[in-house]
Amino acid sequence: MKTKNLKGHFACLMMVLAITSCSQELVVNEEVGLATLTFNVSPYEKTPMDASTRAVAAKDAVSRISLALFKDGNAVISRNQTYGGSSDTSFGTMEMTVSFGTYQLVVVGHKGSADATITSPTNITFANNELSDTFYYYATITVTKDSDKNLSIVLQHAVARFRLVTQDVFPSNIDKLSFTIEGGGTALDATTGTAVATASQTKVYTVSSYAGKEVPFVQVYSILNSANEEQLTITATATDVNGNIIASQTFQNVPMQRGYSTTYKGYFFANNGTWNITVDDAYTEKDEYNF
Repeated sequence: MKTKNLKGHFACLMMVLAITSCSQELVVNEEVGLATLTFNVSPYEKTPMDASTRAVAAKDAVSRISLALFKDGNAVISRNQTYGGSSDTSFGTMEMTVSFGTYQLVVVGHKGSADATITSPTNITFANNELSDTFYYYATITVTKDSDKNLSIVLQHAVARFRLVTQDVFPSNIDKLSFTIEGGGTALDATTGTAVATASQTKVYTVSSYAGKEVPFVQVYSILNSANEEQLTITATATDVNGNIIASQTFQNVPMQRGYSTTYKGYFFANNGTWNITVDDAYTEKDEYNF
């Protein structure tokens, strides 16, 4: 009987050792750990005719940066930065610790009055649906013990810009100048760099302090539905303090493209119907033409 018991205990012991050995092997083969990542963000500018591309410091292009990491559809990290002035040397650099794994990385930089809201990589919105000069970045990154922990992120334009240059002075009774844009959108899908949905937008500027003066330009932005050129309808309306219309112009089939700035130049208040169109070289230059 003792011999049988010893054999039974020995068999059990071997089973325990076998199970322990397998368990340890699984742990050893599975990479588990934490990594501290440093993100260095800089938007870019293009010189005319796409001659070259150069990165600029974040503070020179945007005043707010939002960064989010998503894993399996859930946000695991969300950070916002606001530029604090010339003494702010950390703007554009973010450091965070994450578990090893694969993530979707989204970064948005802009000049708006509030932080962007990154609900998901495919849905980024802005306060009051108002767009400013906006840049973005999207990538899938895999973090391991051997992966690069210092990541340089170069943002690209998310918007097309419309710039109105009036060759006549603003009237003495002007109070507001508003723009209504039909086409394009106000929310960004960072995976494609396009609008989440087509939506009209209105931007209103209080310009009473410019009454009787020549104004270099007034500009608005739109997120387009594709990377190709689109034709938008843009209406500019000047009103007095009582809301009475002083002047209004509707520009049909305005050629807009992401990363490009379309400029309309003419006599807005005289309303003589002649406008010159250019594309400003602050973004990327196109041919100039009249209509």
